[in-house]
Amino acid sequence: MRDERLYSKLIMKNRYIPILCLQLFLVIVSVEAASYPEKDAVDQLLRLTGKAYRERVDSLIAIPGVRFVLKAPSASLHVNLLSTIVEQRSSHRNVFNEYSEYVRSMRQNMKSQQPIGARPGFIAGSLVAFARRGVESLDIEEHVGWEKTPYGMVQQTQTVRKHTEEDVSNGRARNKAARIAILEHFLKFAVEGSAYEQRELVETVVLLWGAKNDDGIPVEALLEELAQDETRDPSVRAAAMAYLPVGKRKGEREIMLMILQSPETKNETECNGVVRQAIDHLKQHDFQALKGIRSDIYWKQVLISEALNLPVPPEPEASPNSEAVIDIRE
Repeated sequence: MRDERLYSKLIMKNRYIPILCLQLFLVIVSVEAASYPEKDAVDQLLRLTGKAYRERVDSLIAIPGVRFVLKAPSASLHVNLLSTIVEQRSSHRNVFNEYSEYVRSMRQNMKSQQPIGARPGFIAGSLVAFARRGVESLDIEEHVGWEKTPYGMVQQTQTVRKHTEEDVSNGRARNKAARIAILEHFLKFAVEGSAYEQRELVETVVLLWGAKNDDGIPVEALLEELAQDETRDPSVRAAAMAYLPVGKRKGEREIMLMILQSPETKNETECNGVVRQAIDHLKQHDFQALKGIRSDIYWKQVLISEALNLPVPPEPEASPNSEAVIDIRE
């Protein structure tokens, strides 16, 4: 009897070993499988950006085994995000194609509407609207008339069953694919656009996943990585930094100084917000540095003078050939 009890305890103590062995086997198999074309394809998907990525992405994810490799356990932020992108691109390619055309058209519209098209929130609002086109509710609020009240006319509505369960299911799947297409834009195509467009993408990411994050996108990690990327425009880094905890805003002072001194932040419609952010930061944390800044861009110098409680400098005479130019690249 004693031997039977010992044997039973031994079995219970080691009952998870077969499961652990199976998990280890699957990891080993995935690593071995990635030793050939699949690994090279994944490496390219991680490395490529812009036009090179756009031209090769569909052919690379079509290689057998790529999706299996990406689903293997990984501690890499970008491998996990790429896995999400590949999964959605494979099952909703039409949405990704629609999004690509939408961005192309949006850039063309901005060019034709200078400088109005570059106002803060224009791109972010447009992209969030694109991500919400699909039906996500069975019911809608329908206008049925007006009611006269002591405070004026009030619109009357009623809830009407408009959509089916299938409509809602398809709409939610479509909207998720659209959100992931925007994530792909943020990771792979952002540098194709102007600094203004890149700042708007930061706002879009925060609007889509900052509060409600059903997709599991690590927003803070992405913004921290962007804020520390010295190859990116200082104003873009500042836009990302604005949403980070104070302890993760490394090099913030230097970035704010670059924004105020850089000739790239010359368009007032585009850059007013980020310039004010830089002035507010220096006013609070390095007042002496702010006092020493002199900008050749009049509207920036006006903001600096106002922050320092100094007289506003006289406005220079406008050149007959001067006009705001917004660099929105294809």
